[in-house]
Amino acid sequence: MSSEPRQSLAQGGAIGRVKPGEMYSRQGLTRRKFLIGLLPIAATTGGQLTRSADVDGFFHRIVESLRLLAADFEVQVSVLPAFVHIPDEVAMTFGDDAFLLADQVLRAGRITQHQYLRLKEIDDALTAMSGKEHAELWTLEALRSRPEWQRIRAMARGALSSLGMTVTRPKLDWVAYAPSRVAAEPLKGIQFDSEDH
Repeated sequence: MSSEPRQSLAQGGAIGRVKPGEMYSRQGLTRRKFLIGLLPIAATTGGQLTRSADVDGFFHRIVESLRLLAADFEVQVSVLPAFVHIPDEVAMTFGDDAFLLADQVLRAGRITQHQYLRLKEIDDALTAMSGKEHAELWTLEALRSRPEWQRIRAMARGALSSLGMTVTRPKLDWVAYAPSRVAAEPLKGIQFDSEDH
């Protein structure tokens, strides 16, 4: 398998550099982790953030991904492309991108420990909803009406408030989306031919 960037989501989604074998699943779909424009600052500076622009960008991702989680269903659907698995992208925009940056933003002093713990509670709640045993939570109808998603929205609104931010239409300006092959059986993922590896 090549380490070149490639799109291999079951129904499309954010694209970026993928490490071979790095798999992720929210609702049972075989997925790849994608982070776009993520700078490995902690690895190159001994764990210290050195540029306020980086911290500002990371904070922006956290806020905008919280706005996506906090948004009403109609806004969530309108912000994301129709070809992605909407509930999955709502969760992964927070959990696989923004929350991964929260510890660096905390170390830089841009958020408090209390604010970080609120973000972690959201990530933990999304993780508890994940997996094949909870596949019924990862449909458009569930995103629209299930109490689990209403709880996530309330948690995200609370986190935004603790950050001094309001709920507005999310700006996912750091994410690029591209369509992908559609899996014949989405819960089993995409089966690649040998030339795809």
